[in-house]
Amino acid sequence: AAGNNNIAAVQSIQAVDTVLPFVTISDNQPNVATGGAILYTFTLSEPSSNFSIDDITVTGGTKAPTLKDESTTTVYTFFKSVTTSVYTLSVTPNNNSIIPITVDVVAGKFTDAVGNKNIAAVQSIQQVKTTPTLGKAIDGYLAGATVTVGTYTTTTDASGNFTLPSSVKGEVVVSGGTDLTTGKAFKGVLKAPEGSSTVTPLTTVQQGFIASGQTPAEAQASVAKAFGFTNNVNLAAYDPIATLTNASPADKAQATALMANAAKIANFLVTASETLKGAGGDKVTAASAGDAILKSLVNSVSSAGSTGVIDLGNASLLTTVLSDSAKEITKTVTGTTDNFAAKITAMAA
Repeated sequence: AAGNNNIAAVQSIQAVDTVLPFVTISDNQPNVATGGAILYTFTLSEPSSNFSIDDITVTGGTKAPTLKDESTTTVYTFFKSVTTSVYTLSVTPNNNSIIPITVDVVAGKFTDAVGNKNIAAVQSIQQVKTTPTLGKAIDGYLAGATVTVGTYTTTTDASGNFTLPSSVKGEVVVSGGTDLTTGKAFKGVLKAPEGSSTVTPLTTVQQGFIASGQTPAEAQASVAKAFGFTNNVNLAAYDPIATLTNASPADKAQATALMANAAKIANFLVTASETLKGAGGDKVTAASAGDAILKSLVNSVSSAGSTGVIDLGNASLLTTVLSDSAKEITKTVTGTTDNFAAKITAMAA
């Protein structure tokens, strides 16, 4: 009131934190989930003491009790706090499902140290396929045949059907059994790409092209060109016998042509395989013979100057394939000699 100037006040400092925390969701499954627990990791932008399993919403799967990491033998529990900023949760896909797993943390579920509530996380979507593969082994339909995928083995039923769990991965191999068309034992080996629902002589050649480095789509195109049919069927799911019984005239004509080609392939693979086995005694198995023949056949189609077309009526081509198969076996089968290859070449015609 008298006009004296003030002295400086003691500064007031109020700490402020209005940054809302968020969480990033990731998992250890880079591909389609086919079964078994998936480990999800929740990385918080700030430490939290009240982030819990109840903050996490899961659809398409269940929060699993444990998950063992086979590479490190670490066992993760249902829900684990790695640090106050990193948490893990194991989730198991639903059985017999193709519905994706979604994992969410919605807004307002947890707080940071000063009480700021989180914002919603970006939803995690994991594709799922836990439905089994229902397959068919076809030369004619092969009953009682052995179906092998990696270390998994099963047997076809009386109609040539088989079932593979979704978790089984790798090329499909069929051997043995009885051909229901002829009533005779099937002596060959058929193959198909991973995930195939039909295994036929045509998928066997397709798998040969895949083994040579082609993609499944490229391999199918190579087979179509090699045998002169339109590349408009998915060989890995095509049943020509069923098509013959219930299809349009055009589709039946195509199925007939494919069956004719399949029969030629099967006859050559079986006859050549039996020849190699007979000459090699117990050293050459149906599997090793089949692999060698398939590789040599694909090499002939893919060789420089080749038109990419297979003529199974060309004696020169078949003689070359059989001779090359014998040479291939001497590289891969212990106990065979150069004399084995010379013997096959001499009798190839």
